[in-house]
This record gives sequence, C-alpha cells and structure tokens, in this order.
Amino acid sequence: MIQTANDLNLDSFLTNNKKVIVKFHADWCGVCKAFAPQFKRIAEEESKDILFLEINAPENPKSRLLAGVYSLPFFACF
Repeated sequence: MIQTANDLNLDSFLTNNKKVIVKFHADWCGVCKAFAPQFKRIAEEESKDILFLEINAPENPKSRLLAGVYSLPFFACF
C-alpha cells in the first residue's frame, strides 16, 4: 500500500519506520504517471518490510529540499 505524505507528516513517517521509499511526483509529469503502476506493484509486493510513500513535489517544498529532489520522478530511500 502506498500512503500519501506531505511537508507536515513526512518527519513522522520517517521517525516511525525503519525503511521508507518515497516517490516524488507532479500532476503534470508524464513519466511519473507512466511509472505509477510499477511503483504500485512494487509497493504491494514489499509492503511488509518497507513503507512506500508518495509526495506531490511542487506542493511540498520542505520535503523536496530534505530529499534533494532535482528532477521528477524522484525516488528517495530513508
């Protein structure tokens, strides 16, 4: 299962989980949309050990800065 994170709750997710993968995306990003089904499949297969999050990058500058996002889609492991 993929959960949605934002600037307000990302720290809590990272503090409370040992392994986290975050997909940064934007609504206008075609590559982000094309990769979404694969990310969902991976999340469903690995969700018992890893927390999967997605964040709308343009709407969450604090999270984007924390992960060093420089292009989209962008994947960060914590």
